[in-house]
Parts: sequence; structure tokens; C-alpha cells
Amino acid sequence: VEDLRAGAPSRHCTVLFGAATEADRFVESLAGDPARLVEQNGPRVLFDVARNSDPTRLMATANEAGEVRSFLFEPPGLEELFLDLVEASGRETAVEELA
Repeated sequence: VEDLRAGAPSRHCTVLFGAATEADRFVESLAGDPARLVEQNGPRVLFDVARNSDPTRLMATANEAGEVRSFLFEPPGLEELFLDLVEASGRETAVEELA
């Protein structure tokens, strides 16, 4: 299971700030970055980033935005990996049917 998670093409970057305004600044600072905002709930943000993203750079950007209470950089969960595989399989089937 850990090997499957480690091989995922993306990582989750979850940051909890001291205030929602700091989370807003962080989101704005990543505009144009290949990071994809998945969820923002008050002071908590979740981004989907490439596996080779630099967590040190993300943490530095978060620190510039405000008080960081927690920072996680981890592979997606097994459930999300499974859903991605099912979705990809469905796309392949649809392409085969069109051919």
C-alpha cells in the first residue's frame, strides 16, 4: 500500500494557518503555480501538487503568508488513488468504444 501511495503522481499539501486571511494570502501567492486548490475551509487549505514539488518552497511560501500552525506534504490516500484508477479506466473504455 505504501509503495502504491509513494508512486502516485501527485502529493497533497495541507496547511492550517492562524487565520483565514492568511490562508487567502497563501492561495493568492500560488496563483499561476501548477498547484491545484482542492479545498479551502477558513484557515485550512488543501492543494494537489506534483510529486516532484519542493515542500521546502511551499513551506516558505506558507510562512510568508502568515502563521503556519500545521503543514503536511503527503501522497494521496488509498481511496483517492482507487477512484483515480476507476476514472482513468472509464476514460479508456470510452475511447475504445469510439474507435
